[in-house]
Amino acid sequence: MVYPHTWIKLARDRAWGKQDRRCAYCHGELARADATGDHIVPRRDGGSDRVGNIAAACGLCNLAKGSMAAGAFRRLLKGHDPAPFRILLCRVIRRINLEGDRAVKRVLVFGGVG
Repeated sequence: MVYPHTWIKLARDRAWGKQDRRCAYCHGELARADATGDHIVPRRDGGSDRVGNIAAACGLCNLAKGSMAAGAFRRLLKGHDPAPFRILLCRVIRRINLEGDRAVKRVLVFGGVG
């Protein structure tokens, strides 16, 4: 018998690999040991523990998202509207991670690697 928490861990590990070992929300590099399983559609809104409803997220993003739907949380992260501190913190981390990725790609392309 597979217990629900074991199933969520398996789904989290699968999502972690599919997400290139990055948080689904802030896009930060994510070690397997630090990954948390986040329900894309929260359980309170009828979300299941199925593989397709579990994303790998860092602990900060998972905590900040709480029981919000993934789409609503992503809109808050991408927006410029006032938000609670925990969401502002995730927003800043996301921007740093995305800008870092863009800078690396520019260097690789400029250097003839890409």
